[in-house]
Amino acid sequence: MMSRRIMSGALCVSVILLWSLIGLSEEASTLLWEPSSGFKYMIPEGWTTAEFPGFKLKISRGVPSSGYAPNIVVVDEAFDGSVEDYVTACLGPMEKDDQGFKLLEKKPFNTDSGVKGIKLVFESKWDRKQLVQTQYYFKGIKGKMLVITCSVLPEDGPKFSQIFDSAMKTFEIIEPADGKPKN
Repeated sequence: MMSRRIMSGALCVSVILLWSLIGLSEEASTLLWEPSSGFKYMIPEGWTTAEFPGFKLKISRGVPSSGYAPNIVVVDEAFDGSVEDYVTACLGPMEKDDQGFKLLEKKPFNTDSGVKGIKLVFESKWDRKQLVQTQYYFKGIKGKMLVITCSVLPEDGPKFSQIFDSAMKTFEIIEPADGKPKN
């Protein structure tokens, strides 16, 4: 079941690659708030968001460079285990199935609001493009795991590393009924 979800994620990333090339987006406020999925965060300054057919949550992206736009995608998935268990379950198939996959970093990551998670940084190849991807994993509401994937071209990785961390430091888990942060 997990392999199927990861393959769905691969399809998702391929569509985002296409989206980043054609530029379907709208101006956004700096706050991306998804009450039905129980989170909010501040997108990087100057970025845009878009609803994309087939995706539950909005996607944010920066200005394209070398034919690719840096982007942030959030996926929520039912999972009752711990964040560590989820990351472990995801890493196995990623290391086995993904061309060009190379884990660069795995460490704890805490938001300014006290949400505890895990951060992965890795190189991977999607739709014939080599990327550096940073993923943040957080336990969400209602038995959901939240996976935030930030993607850039390798030459842009160092420039966006702090931008992605800064955006995710603002990440908050919220209850849909009241919109208040949940630590």
